Amino acid sequence: MSTTPIMIRTSRVQDYYGIHRSTLYRWAEAEAAAAKKEGREPRLQIYKRGAAAFIKTANLEDYITNQRCSSNVQSR
Repeated sequence: MSTTPIMIRTSRVQDYYGIHRSTLYRWAEAEAAAAKKEGREPRLQIYKRGAAAFIKTANLEDYITNQRCSSNVQSR
């Protein structure tokens, strides 16, 4: 039985999702800027705990899904 963790370290994102850590940080930065402009909370946030950085897996999965859906709509 495999369970998805609630949060994972940003350094492990590539192992789970095949996304490079620098891409994750770029996405989080872009999402933070868009959220600030629109006056809402960012959908993709990186949480720091000491020297470790974490991301919520559910938020990352939703963000990836929405990115793919929006790119499919734009390409039509």
